[in-house]
Amino acid sequence: MTTSPGSSRPCQNNEAIGNAQTKHVYPSSPEAVKPLLPGLESSPDARNMVERYGMDRWNKEKLAARFLGHAVRSQGAATAAFERAS
Repeated sequence: MTTSPGSSRPCQNNEAIGNAQTKHVYPSSPEAVKPLLPGLESSPDARNMVERYGMDRWNKEKLAARFLGHAVRSQGAATAAFERAS
């Protein structure tokens, strides 16, 4: 569990990225997260997570492929299992 800097309470919203100016960073890219990184110097794990999020380049196409593709595969597997059982 990530905690707020200097506290043992869980982080709320964007606290994990320190005092950096925050806004929704979507779609993700290394360029979009770059301004957030200086505020993460004291938290290597959070910095790595934000850097990775940028490198992953999440956008609507990637989300659709990830989640709709999974739904289609799951539906296909369920249909095949039903047909085998029939």
